[in-house]
Amino acid sequence: MAGLCPAPAQTKTQGLIHEAGSPTIGRVKPSLLLSRGRVLALFGVLVLMFPSLAEAQMSSRDAVRALSGTDSLTAEDLSAAFNALVDSPDRRAIGPISARIRRGLPPEPLQLAIAALGATERREAGELLIELTTHRRAVVRVAALQALQKVSAPGAESALRLALSDADPQVRTTGAIALGAAGSASSLDALCHALERGNMEAAGAIGKLARDEDVDRFLGYIGRVPFAPLTSGFSELLTRSNISDASKTKVIEKVAELATDEARAFLSAMIDVLPSGNTKQTATDAVRAMEGG
Repeated sequence: MAGLCPAPAQTKTQGLIHEAGSPTIGRVKPSLLLSRGRVLALFGVLVLMFPSLAEAQMSSRDAVRALSGTDSLTAEDLSAAFNALVDSPDRRAIGPISARIRRGLPPEPLQLAIAALGATERREAGELLIELTTHRRAVVRVAALQALQKVSAPGAESALRLALSDADPQVRTTGAIALGAAGSASSLDALCHALERGNMEAAGAIGKLARDEDVDRFLGYIGRVPFAPLTSGFSELLTRSNISDASKTKVIEKVAELATDEARAFLSAMIDVLPSGNTKQTATDAVRAMEGG
């Protein structure tokens, strides 16, 4: 009928259950079918009776209030509150979130709670996040590292460096990426050692943190480490405004010396992203020479 709003899920009406597409629809009396307006009205009543149905609409203020209150929240309610705080960070939530974490949370809400702490970007969230980087479960350590890179807290960089020696490869990888995003040149030694031990994500982090005086050391990994992972670090160096043209020329010349298809493809790709200037021209000349032009 015209007012019926079909849904893929089962619709229960006065004891009758009808599945979409079932031939029994022809035997259901029209008087037993709910109109679209009645369905929406019923849903509104259910939302009032069961607030978790409206969890996607929870505001950060409601989330803080919920987390600060009763301990009887379900895992779904907790996840809804933490999701709201990931989307709309609120520094007032740091205390309630931390308290919930310390009391213990199921796996999924715990992941979201850690993300919500990181989303605040407040240094006061750092202490607990640093603790969580040594959690017994690797997935929690990964989440804590990802959150910690957003928080400028005392001890954060040291915790990220320690992750480079973690027993779990995903934790080590995440630690390198996080250091590239939030670390400093003081972590270069640790990142170089990580690269030598096979943590290829360290190359990109080195490219982000290296200074002009560190470029020769990084170029020394050519031939010792697979070329492809190194390109993430080279591209960072070539596009940074605080690296000198002389250092960028060193990178281009060293890569060009390889005279491989892989090296030429990398430099050709860099020409497309480099701004006009000396570095772009140097890369262009190097590619032409490699092509015999």
